[in-house]
Amino acid sequence: MSEGRDTTTGRFASGNRYGRGSTIMRQRRALSDQLRAATTRDEIADVLAKLRDLALRGDVAAANSWLSYVVGRPREADATPAAIALPPDTTSPAGVVATLDTLVRAAAAGQLAVADATALAGVVSRIGDATALADFDARLRQIEGAHRAAP
Repeated sequence: MSEGRDTTTGRFASGNRYGRGSTIMRQRRALSDQLRAATTRDEIADVLAKLRDLALRGDVAAANSWLSYVVGRPREADATPAAIALPPDTTSPAGVVATLDTLVRAAAAGQLAVADATALAGVVSRIGDATALADFDARLRQIEGAHRAAP
């Protein structure tokens, strides 16, 4: 053992004061055990029936909870590449707007994960900003050149 760790696994060794685990997690686990011991299957069924009834009556929070248990939490989209046709012009102001619109529509249709659409929208916006800055710089140079050439 070195510094209170098992040299083969790197884990805290028995008796290491830092390897005792989280106090909060131990308290949470103890409370959870108490709640389970004090609850019957019938009580759980009654609570779930009430949750279902509230969900069916339009309670959005109850519907979210109910569906998360029945259907499961939504998964992130898989890593399959998305074939989305972007407009040919993605640098002009109109092209940036059209590209962003295409990304939003693809995310809404489920063709593209929202996180991916957000990341791509950020890239497209930065391209638009860089193009606008380059156009501004070109116009400024033109004005400066005309000013220098004036008598």
